[in-house]
Amino acid sequence: MVGNIAARRAKTRRGRREILKHEPKTVENPKVLACLRGHATSSVVNGVLKEFYSLRRPLSKSFPRKNSIRPFEAAGEAPLETLLAKNDCSLFMLGNHTKKRPHNLILGRLFDGHLLDMVEFGIEDFDSLEAYAVRKRSLGIKPCVLFKGDFSSDPNLEKVKNLLLDVFRGPNAREVDLAGLEAMVSVEPAKDGPRIVIRHHRILLKKSGGRLPKVELEDTGPTMELSIRRSQFAAPEVRKMALRQPKGLKSKKIKNISYGDGLGDTVGKVHVQKQDMKDLALRKMKGLRKGALKAAEQGGPVQKQDMKDLALRKMKGLRKGALKAAEQGEKDDHNDDDEE
Repeated sequence: MVGNIAARRAKTRRGRREILKHEPKTVENPKVLACLRGHATSSVVNGVLKEFYSLRRPLSKSFPRKNSIRPFEAAGEAPLETLLAKNDCSLFMLGNHTKKRPHNLILGRLFDGHLLDMVEFGIEDFDSLEAYAVRKRSLGIKPCVLFKGDFSSDPNLEKVKNLLLDVFRGPNAREVDLAGLEAMVSVEPAKDGPRIVIRHHRILLKKSGGRLPKVELEDTGPTMELSIRRSQFAAPEVRKMALRQPKGLKSKKIKNISYGDGLGDTVGKVHVQKQDMKDLALRKMKGLRKGALKAAEQGGPVQKQDMKDLALRKMKGLRKGALKAAEQGEKDDHNDDDEE
């Protein structure tokens, strides 16, 4: 994250180290969530901020003091950007409570030290983690995120989905251990009106009698129902710049190899020249010799084959002497018939 800190000139070694932390990197640090309180809050808003802070730890920071920050108003983004740049946070959650907008919650993110997206929610229903008498999940666990329902019908709803995924995803992980899949977050759009329902579950792996375990889900909380109020999304050119991938992370394209099966498998293509079926190493029989094949192709007569010339297995009953005796016996039978 690059802000005003990176534009300053360091005078000490500690200052230079601090500036290096804020310089652009090929692989950025995990995003930190800042939980802020507005000028006036309610117990419901404070409970939501507390739950999100505990779920995101250690990638979250809590600011218990009240802040007169109104990001949707004119010139209201500058104090927010300064506060987040000072604390190296690229995600923020601001809660406030007024008569016009009760139990209000603003969720947003920054890019290059400036506000990128933010969405205002109204907390309709909320059940804290303490309302569920179950074992709490471990600290720093990366949850599975499940989006149920149709988010692609509304473009704004699809952007809200992308923002929530950025909040819940946590640190990047190259490998996943099956025993480490402990928590799951499910997000589902409500059928009536622009609302979403967020539920937290605990993944239980039980014995199934086979190789794969039996998976069950247990409600752990918190559970909340949020109604979408105001929203402010980035311009298309700014969003395109934010989604641009560094050259160092782009994999080089290898010829005849693809990775698009969706399961992480590598699929390759092998090109083989056309094979002549006449050159196949088949069983050598006289009926399939070159002379017989050429005669068949030219349409000429094929000579009758003598059964004596076939390379048959030498059995006692098929030797030359036995064949001659058999032929002589046939001739004698014909002569006897003629005399009669």
